[in-house]
Amino acid sequence: MRIAAISDIHGNLPALEAALEHVDNQGVDHVVVVGDIVMGSPDSKGCWERVSDLGCPVVRGNGESYLARFGTSDADPVWDTEQFGPLQWAANEFTQEERATLGALPLTCYLPGVDDVLFCHATPRSEYRSLKAYTSEEDLAEAFEGYDQPYVVRGHQHSPQVRMWGNRAIVNCGSIGLTVDYNTDAQYVLLERRKTGGWDIRHQVVPYDVEDVLQRFRESGFIEAAGPIGRLQMRAVATATNQIMPFLRYYKQWQAEGEIGLGEAVDRFLNLF
Repeated sequence: MRIAAISDIHGNLPALEAALEHVDNQGVDHVVVVGDIVMGSPDSKGCWERVSDLGCPVVRGNGESYLARFGTSDADPVWDTEQFGPLQWAANEFTQEERATLGALPLTCYLPGVDDVLFCHATPRSEYRSLKAYTSEEDLAEAFEGYDQPYVVRGHQHSPQVRMWGNRAIVNCGSIGLTVDYNTDAQYVLLERRKTGGWDIRHQVVPYDVEDVLQRFRESGFIEAAGPIGRLQMRAVATATNQIMPFLRYYKQWQAEGEIGLGEAVDRFLNLF
């Protein structure tokens, strides 16, 4: 049996299409999408429609939860500010009913006849929780309490990795559309059942035309609508690096030193190095 697990598409339709074409040639029995289909690049709705057409299991990522909560009483008021332009862009691609559908996706899934693999976006109880290579075993035990599958396949960290934890393996898929390891190729993972039991884990990289998605940033109106953070999102896709979190650290520091607008802060950040 072969399983393809993909995650963290983040609205990057050209990357998704390339990855799915590659998957089609791998003789897989199942495809599982482990969250964050939306938010980041301009085509969240197109990515959701493409994933829906697959008819495969899909778990909820934090991106789906943000969209589901946007415009409801559960939304943080700061989401209506300029800083959350990419979220507002993605939310405007969907109806409220469609966003509710995203929010109703499960946090975990299992495949028929595959009782030794747990699929989730971050952890079984939270689509937001980060797990690092250095996360303590105590924290891992708390995150997966009540779940004893020897293989956990997850996304959220945007970096391909296998973390051994006792006799268990925590497999990070990497990211289809928002990679952070300086390689812009789309990433996903193949699991193949061994005859002797267990799974072989093979991370895949799939080249795609990055200029296609950068052109979507330019032509779709995303940059104008999503504002300064949209510029950082485009740079993140182009460079395969995390731009948002480093920027926010500097922005917090600059705000503490004196008033500075978001656009000015992004300009300063982009000219730092």
